[in-house]
Amino acid sequence: MKLSELEINKTGIVKRNNNSKEIAKRFQDLGITSNTRIIPILNSPSGKIRAYYVKGTLLAIRNQEAENIEIS
Repeated sequence: MKLSELEINKTGIVKRNNNSKEIAKRFQDLGITSNTRIIPILNSPSGKIRAYYVKGTLLAIRNQEAENIEIS
């Protein structure tokens, strides 16, 4: 399943980040690594960005980047 498909307030576990090296490194620096719990909290009004709860922090991630993150 893709991170972008995860329902609001449901928990997913990151399995793989298939973004470009630069984006994957940025997410790694923000704490989005394998076996990390991630919860989508809300959608932006435009619907192109979602806020995710990761390790005690809210992060905004574009849907196009969230589509490249595999979760279970």
